[in-house]
Amino acid sequence: MTSVDALRDGSFSLGDFRDTKTLHLRADASGNVRLNQYVVIKDLGQGAFGKVKLCLNTQTNRLCALKCINRRSLRRKFGAGLARGGAGGDAGLQREIAIMKKLVHPNVVRLYEVIDDAVGQYMFLALEYVPGGPVYDPARYGGEGMGEELARHYLREICRGLDFLHVN
Repeated sequence: MTSVDALRDGSFSLGDFRDTKTLHLRADASGNVRLNQYVVIKDLGQGAFGKVKLCLNTQTNRLCALKCINRRSLRRKFGAGLARGGAGGDAGLQREIAIMKKLVHPNVVRLYEVIDDAVGQYMFLALEYVPGGPVYDPARYGGEGMGEELARHYLREICRGLDFLHVN
C-alpha cells in the first residue's frame, strides 16, 4: 500500500468519541468556568450559531476547541423542527455529527465529544484544537502573501483531507 493509499484509508472508527447527555456547568475553586471535565481557557471565535472556546479536558489533559451551538439561533434559521430531534436543520446537524464522530485522519478536525443535555439551550461539540488560527492571515505574512511553496503545502494537505472525506 502506498502512503497516499494509507492516508486515503485513514481510520474510520469511533475511537475515543463520547456522547454525553448531561451538562454540569460550574465555576471551580480558582473561578474558572467548567463544563463537565472541560475548563474554559479563552474565547477562540464566534460563528452564526454560537461561540468557540479553547478548553482543557482535565481527564485527558488535552486542549480542545469547544463549539457552543445555540439551539435558539438554529431554530430561528432552520425552523421549529430543530427543538429536540425533529425535522429541519436538526436532521442536518445530527447527520454531520454522526459522520464527524467516525472520521479519524490527520487532515480532518476530530470530534471528541458531543454534550447534548435535553434541557439546555446549548449543544457542545468538543473538537480537536488546531493552533495557529486561520491558515491565511495577512498579518502573519506581512501583507506579502504566504508564498508559493507554503501555499502548495497547504493545498496538498487540504486535498488529502478532502480525498479521505469523499472516499469515506
